[in-house]
Amino acid sequence: MTDDRQRATAMNLRQTLLGLGLLLALGLAATGCAKGTYLEVRVTGSDLPDIYALRVALTLTPPTDAGGSAIDTIDTGAVIKLPTSMAFQLDTETGSLQVAVTALDQTGRQVGAASTTTTIKRAQTWTVVLNLAPP
Repeated sequence: MTDDRQRATAMNLRQTLLGLGLLLALGLAATGCAKGTYLEVRVTGSDLPDIYALRVALTLTPPTDAGGSAIDTIDTGAVIKLPTSMAFQLDTETGSLQVAVTALDQTGRQVGAASTTTTIKRAQTWTVVLNLAPP
């Protein structure tokens, strides 16, 4: 994926997730993550057809009020090789976060999916692994 395409993809997802206060970061630099709250989502899988897009759904359940959700599709226009990862900055969020990833083929058909729920860990960086399985 070109740098311009990566920036455009990050901007689209960032705009969608703004309502949750989540920012997509394309990488985690060890020095840049020391004081913030970051979740890395590592996506793995095997024996799947070629993946051309990942639909990412985040559902936040705060401890005290109504939650929210955001869904965006990262479409690279080229095959996405697994494993791959993405990161979310969650500095202002608390509670639990459901993360769901759906893999799509070139026609938009679902070829794999996985989800998990994690508790937001303030001022830490942590990783969840989603192993895509066929539908």
